[in-house]
Amino acid sequence: MGRIRLEWDIETQKIEKSDSEDPKTKWARRRNLFRLLLLILILIGLAGAGVLFVQHRLEEVEDQLDQLLRDTVQAEVAALRIGDFDTFINLQRSATNEWLNNQQLTYQHYEQLKTTTSELKLTGTVLASEIEGQRGRAIVEEIIDGVPYANVWFYWRYADGWRHVPPDLTFWGEEKTIESDKVTIRYRTVDEMFAQQLQETISNWLTRGCTILGCSQTPQITIEIVPDSSETAFWADEANWVLRLQSPYVTGARADLPFEIQLQILVANTIAERLINMQTNYLAVNRPHDVFYLRQAVIGYLVEQFVQVDTNSVLMESIADQYGQDKIGQLVQLFTPTADMTIIQQVVQPPLGQANLDWRDFITWRLSLENELITSRSEGEWLNLYDTNDETVRSTAYTRYTNGTLMTLPVAIDQLMQTSASGLPQLRVTARVGTEGFFRDEIVLFNLVNNIWKRAS
Repeated sequence: MGRIRLEWDIETQKIEKSDSEDPKTKWARRRNLFRLLLLILILIGLAGAGVLFVQHRLEEVEDQLDQLLRDTVQAEVAALRIGDFDTFINLQRSATNEWLNNQQLTYQHYEQLKTTTSELKLTGTVLASEIEGQRGRAIVEEIIDGVPYANVWFYWRYADGWRHVPPDLTFWGEEKTIESDKVTIRYRTVDEMFAQQLQETISNWLTRGCTILGCSQTPQITIEIVPDSSETAFWADEANWVLRLQSPYVTGARADLPFEIQLQILVANTIAERLINMQTNYLAVNRPHDVFYLRQAVIGYLVEQFVQVDTNSVLMESIADQYGQDKIGQLVQLFTPTADMTIIQQVVQPPLGQANLDWRDFITWRLSLENELITSRSEGEWLNLYDTNDETVRSTAYTRYTNGTLMTLPVAIDQLMQTSASGLPQLRVTARVGTEGFFRDEIVLFNLVNNIWKRAS
């Protein structure tokens, strides 16, 4: 017990000794600690303020450089607007004369536009700009006949300011990706709007195409938009659905619709053909058999459905409109390398002579094919296009074969279903030969022989 009290006393003495420390000494120590913390906070604040100041100053410098770039664009466009060649050419710079010569042609092009367009507005509006070191890039707006266009111009910062230089396709912006269930788009900053329009449009096309063709599953496609492509659109890896497109901004694009209609038609054809290949396992169809036309007609119909433009695929339209779009997919499944038009009877219920189909584009193709076979002197294949049961038809056909090819190909513009003298369904076709203002109309007859149209006149 004595030992326990002794240890307790020792601890008590320690506490009393600590509590007996001079209050002034304690306050001084705490004050010094507070001052140290305050000094650290002040130093941190000064460092942060310094960083913010430097950052703000850099932003000011960048803003100044960007404004100088925009002012240069404005000056260049103003020179084009008023026809000041000297000012315009002095804002161009390159190590070789090729760029200067090219820009002289550009200047002449704008001078010509002033006289050939009803409305040309060289607004000089910079839709977007980017600066990286000595390099600058500006997307510049112009309006032609009410349609806004965007041109990508490149600049280099010299000692005497920004100067317009040849295109630098390595300076196309940051790499980006847009992904959805069906479509992955890889692109760079310049193509932002183009990529967004592509993603939505292509996704809809794949869904629509597979609904028509009856795909077992909708494919997934990857589209790479690049500025340095030698082709507008091509399969970089067709088996894996990797499509490469040239950026439309390389040559100038619509500011509101970079995925413009002509480019849509090209891409739609590419995708439609790939869908047909997928459904037929890359079946090769042979010309001059009807299946060659039918394959192209289905592609044309798909493009029409994708882009909502008239591709003159009137036979496929009439099949789809009267018997359902699924008949197009069923027809594709019947393709063989040498199939003829009899496969159409397998997808429509009424006899072909009563099916009320529009055969004009098919007949136009047949008339063109006949001319081609005469040129190649493919007599057997040529004669197979005729209903040779009638000797008069056979004689007339050989006279045509002897006379040779036509200078201008006929186009079927109207049709009338009737019955031939022998009781066969007969198609009376009005075919136009020539161009507008210099044409003539001819009547061409086709008999339906064993579900195949054979020429009978």
